[in-house]
Amino acid sequence: MTRWMRISWAILAVLAAVVAFGAIAQHIASRSVEAPLRLTPGASATLLLDRPVRDRVRLSLDFARPTRAAQRPELGDFSARKTNNELRFANPGERILLRVEEPGGTSVYEVLPAGGYSRDSISRNAVRFIDDGDDHRFAWPPVLSPRSIPVGRSTLKVTVIETGSAIAGENVILQAEPPLGFKRVAEGYDWLVWFWLWPVYAVVLGIAGLVLLRKTFRRSRTRTLILTIATHG
Repeated sequence: MTRWMRISWAILAVLAAVVAFGAIAQHIASRSVEAPLRLTPGASATLLLDRPVRDRVRLSLDFARPTRAAQRPELGDFSARKTNNELRFANPGERILLRVEEPGGTSVYEVLPAGGYSRDSISRNAVRFIDDGDDHRFAWPPVLSPRSIPVGRSTLKVTVIETGSAIAGENVILQAEPPLGFKRVAEGYDWLVWFWLWPVYAVVLGIAGLVLLRKTFRRSRTRTLILTIATHG
């Protein structure tokens, strides 16, 4: 194999490794993690998280929606009046407080009014709790949690501290939102956006590999033929 061919194969191998790493990291970063949680004080759920880059805690609760038209006023309404650095909701929904034990320590979160609707569920996002004595008022933009989720695998333990009577005992889905999505790219994850296109890169590298393999094979056959002729010359 010539020096040029060895360099070409080395470059192709490095690019393939980069695409493989990026595709795996992108898959991990765009995957949400879920666990069932019963809204009873003291009930808890544990989430196992994998992160390629340090990240913040982003939690939400998914409630069952009996019918597509059901609004469930006890979950609140995200219509709000905005003032200086805060939102005031006419209907904030039933109060929910959660204790979150994360690698960086323990924090308390409160749940916003319903803001996401799908065919069979209603979603409420959780934000850092500020004890201002007013359930209708939330700091806006919300206070960000620190980037306490480390690179690699870690766990979050979420425990219900308090819940409103109208939803007490209800079973919901606790969700750790991913740092990478079509609508959100978390700090430090910008570079992974390019790996949404990893199948395209894989096809291009595959074609390049086939071309290089063909050239390598042809050169090998030519070299073998020349050596055969020289030997029997």
